[in-house]
Amino acid sequence: MNELSALLKRSFEGLGYQQGEYEDAAAAAVWLEARGMNGIEMIVSAWPRLESGPGNRVELTNSACDIPTLEANACNLAFCGRAAADLAFAATEESHIGRIEVRRCQDCIAIFPSLDFYAAQGLYAIAHWYKDGVLHIGVAQPQQPGCDYCCIETPDDDGADRLTVSFSRDGEKILAMAFELAGGDSQYHNGIKVHSSEMQAHYNKAIANGMTINTDTVNMLTAAADRVLVEATEQSRLGAGE
Repeated sequence: MNELSALLKRSFEGLGYQQGEYEDAAAAAVWLEARGMNGIEMIVSAWPRLESGPGNRVELTNSACDIPTLEANACNLAFCGRAAADLAFAATEESHIGRIEVRRCQDCIAIFPSLDFYAAQGLYAIAHWYKDGVLHIGVAQPQQPGCDYCCIETPDDDGADRLTVSFSRDGEKILAMAFELAGGDSQYHNGIKVHSSEMQAHYNKAIANGMTINTDTVNMLTAAADRVLVEATEQSRLGAGE
């Protein structure tokens, strides 16, 4: 797991991402992969976009409502999800619930590691987004590793390309939001409903047995990682000439 994290960091650095970005992205991909949520598949699918480099940076914009808004400029959320979560957390210091919207973001599931992180700090967290007629909902709770995740079929797709993240120390508020979003008689899209205990079981297996990554994927990541210059050592200087 450590080896995969190190390879991902160097690969993203080789693509031109900055330290905070590539560290967050590697952590998100490994977190998802270790919990059976296809973190590496996410990176492979996004690779053509990632290869073009960071592009426009995310920016905090003014919103017509009271909710802070991040314009992601089509950024993969693995690279900016932690920043979005940090802003939502900061808002909890001023109100009972902290919330932020992230617009024009890719791979919203990469927010889950940040939800889990803040749940470990005693906060309740929820994230939801719409994509292709499906509502995705993730909830994290203190003393509950991982996230509860479900996909709901819905005709409402007004939130496309927009992720909403909310934190609160009041669990009832967050769980009420989840219930209201999901509805009592909703149909789960393709039967997708994952409990946090399932994620934890996948994680325990990954710790015990490691994770297997496709050779082509390793080669792709290694090619990007090889663009990074390594720090010189006394051994590497031997025979290097003047």
